[in-house]
Amino acid sequence: MKTIDKFLYFTGFVFQGASTFLILIFASYFFSISEFGTLSYLIALLFFFIQVTGLGIHFSALYYESKTNSNVFTFYHFINSLTSSFLISSVIYFSLSYYFDNTNELFNRFKIFILPIGVFSAVNKTFYMQINAKRMFGFYGGVTILKGVVVLIGIVISFIFKLSLIHYLYLTYLIPETVVFLINLSFSIFHFSKISFSRILKVFFIDFFYGLKSFWGAMFLETMTKVDVLMLGVLQSEFYVGLYGFISIFSDLILMFSTFLRSFVNPQITLNYKNSKFDFKMFIKKKLKWSIKINFIFTLIISSCFFIGLFYIPNLFKFQECLKVLFIMFIVMIISSPYFILFQFFGQIGKPLVQSNLFLILFLSNLVLNFILVPFYNMYGAVIATGISYLVYISLFNYKFNRL
Repeated sequence: MKTIDKFLYFTGFVFQGASTFLILIFASYFFSISEFGTLSYLIALLFFFIQVTGLGIHFSALYYESKTNSNVFTFYHFINSLTSSFLISSVIYFSLSYYFDNTNELFNRFKIFILPIGVFSAVNKTFYMQINAKRMFGFYGGVTILKGVVVLIGIVISFIFKLSLIHYLYLTYLIPETVVFLINLSFSIFHFSKISFSRILKVFFIDFFYGLKSFWGAMFLETMTKVDVLMLGVLQSEFYVGLYGFISIFSDLILMFSTFLRSFVNPQITLNYKNSKFDFKMFIKKKLKWSIKINFIFTLIISSCFFIGLFYIPNLFKFQECLKVLFIMFIVMIISSPYFILFQFFGQIGKPLVQSNLFLILFLSNLVLNFILVPFYNMYGAVIATGISYLVYISLFNYKFNRL
């Protein structure tokens, strides 16, 4: 990778992480705990909708474009992702309109928000996977930098004009995704001449069936990271969601850092899988050792920033009640985060069903444990449930990996 590509890619990651961090940090600073709880709950729902609309096609794009190192599938993946996400987002939108109370103004505005964000986010996830598979790291970095700048502008506008929660979501989620979608559209149209209309249906079925195998895993993985917030919202009050939402910023940053590392590792996994089993397993173990070291340093730095903020930033004093929960989450991330870079491991070696089954177990264990523990131990129950479910996943991952 060229030096400029490394610089852009790393800078893009910093912008992406910083913008995501600032969206919630500024919200926690200016909104009350209960308002912040509402925002955290809406964002958790948003993550769920985005996974549903994507149908796992972005995993198909990553796998086939890493494997072929060709532009042949680029426009196909774009069309397939756009079509499926539009149809599913429309179904969700009209279902919400029909079945739920339409007198709540906040809900009505959020409902309208679902249709475009469901389409744009799903198609953009496929776009990110495509340029990652092509190892276009400089371009990837440039896109994420631009998106981060748009998010930061949205944050500044929101607080200058003291906008509502829903307008805050528009400016920090919908507008940035729209900008990326327009870049994605231009990128995909550039490859339009390389498609064969006779192959459109064939590639659609390839994407659909591969994506469907990975879809459940993707949905369960992303939803799993928000199960604790969702369960607190259902079983406890917005106040506890707000407190725990502050903690979830910490875990989200660790997950985002792992996504950054995973973007380097994923294509290498597919390529090295062609080697002997012994050499391949040694390669994975080497990557895991590297991940342990770098994740420990990153987790330590981020947790230190959080602890300092809770004691020295006046508007964050209100979150000091979650200090013990933050410490427990720190322990959970130290133990679990090294394995996050391997979340897409089985999908990268052509075993998406194994990957989906592991994520299903991860999701269900977290859901059941949260359902049992949250009513009695609120935030503590949520973080303990998350920690145990990660340990279950790691144990099963190692079992499957050793049987390769």
